[in-house]
Amino acid sequence: MIGPLWDAPPPLVQAAPQPSALSARQVEAPFDKFLKVRIFELLTASGPQTVRIVNGPGHDCAAVAAIVLDPQSQPYMVMKTGDARVCRVMRGDSYLKLGCVAGRLDKEGASAAKIGLAELTEEVGGEVVANSFRPLGEWLSPTMPGESSEADADFFSLIRLNSSAQGDGGGMEVAGLIGPVFLSFQEGFAAMESGTVGDAGRAMALYRRCADSIGYVPELAGWVYDHPGLMERYHTLGLGQPVDPRPGALSARVPDDFVPHGAAAEIEGAAWISRQDVALPEGFMVDGQTVHTAHGKAVGAAFANQLLILEYDRAKVVDYFEDEKRGPLVRFAASPRPAMAVKGLLLRGEQRRGGKENLELFRLDVEDVKIRRDRPLEEQLAGPLHELGQPCGASSGQSDLYYHFCARRHSVAGADWIPLGQALELCRTGQGDGQTEAALIRLARQLKWLPNLGMNVEQARALLK
Repeated sequence: MIGPLWDAPPPLVQAAPQPSALSARQVEAPFDKFLKVRIFELLTASGPQTVRIVNGPGHDCAAVAAIVLDPQSQPYMVMKTGDARVCRVMRGDSYLKLGCVAGRLDKEGASAAKIGLAELTEEVGGEVVANSFRPLGEWLSPTMPGESSEADADFFSLIRLNSSAQGDGGGMEVAGLIGPVFLSFQEGFAAMESGTVGDAGRAMALYRRCADSIGYVPELAGWVYDHPGLMERYHTLGLGQPVDPRPGALSARVPDDFVPHGAAAEIEGAAWISRQDVALPEGFMVDGQTVHTAHGKAVGAAFANQLLILEYDRAKVVDYFEDEKRGPLVRFAASPRPAMAVKGLLLRGEQRRGGKENLELFRLDVEDVKIRRDRPLEEQLAGPLHELGQPCGASSGQSDLYYHFCARRHSVAGADWIPLGQALELCRTGQGDGQTEAALIRLARQLKWLPNLGMNVEQARALLK
């Protein structure tokens, strides 16, 4: 168990029917460039409401959980160095972090799969091996659905390195700064929780889907196919049948981590060289040119940057109860998603080819609340809280919004609370969002609970003997 116990009666899942979205119309477009900010009036059965949405071209993104297998068939995440985001500088965070292979669906006529394949070459110099490239589930996963229509399409691939990473030529990605690094799954998840990975919530959802889809249990450093006692209990939680990637795909060795070199190796910050602020309700858009810096001096040419700057952050709060027979139960209640409803009513024609998407006004979720940045969480949220690792950017290419992840342990469960594994499966099939998925995964890790197997790590290890 983690955290103090809260004796307050838990709220129940909202079982009553929720109002639906009826129609929407655009009211205003205060910012219309590479990023767009638009104001809509959304009409629901309970009345009209105003919705502000930020989005980039194509709205959505493709992300690839790239891995290599070592000679002993242990998988390693392939992430990239030099993930540079000026919004982190504005938040007092590190400019450079590790990042996933990912990119916007901003090329006309390009599907999510095509974007993902291109990013493998651009960001880590990799190519697909053993015909392994495939989607991790059918459903798109929103990144910051309180503010944006953006969602991720997640993919898996075994790769090998066949070139050096050159980036996309846009200035933000610098040859000599970006390249592949290799982390065991446990090292990778720990890095995501510690704040060394950019947009770590999305990264954790992506790579946990990867592990679940290939039948690998990081906490056991083992494959379920090798242990009948595990295989008969195993469930990918919404990702279909597990696919063993090992046959014919082992690497002679795990490559060495890329080391930044040349002038790019000195980059450690960024600065605005021109900037215009456009006022919005609850924040503003920054539009201008930024440049990489090393020791306070410009490095390379300037490049365009646009960001939604907000006055608040968000917290995912998981209410849970540890049931002796069923394991952790979590509260999953109806939560409004007006931006997604507007996307479904008005914006589908702007999307590229991605995947299925839940665009209803309500979806099941943990508690998702706005929080002030100048006050501690415990002063703003009810009950004793336990933080689940470090906060992280929600979508650092479009906003300075950070998500915090917290758990609140209860002495009794509500009648309609559900097993943590079921909540994860719902996230992967149209409920929750990427940040919710990360919150549930972080909680499971701290509780040493294996949702795929419905048991804790100690019980699972007993089945290996």
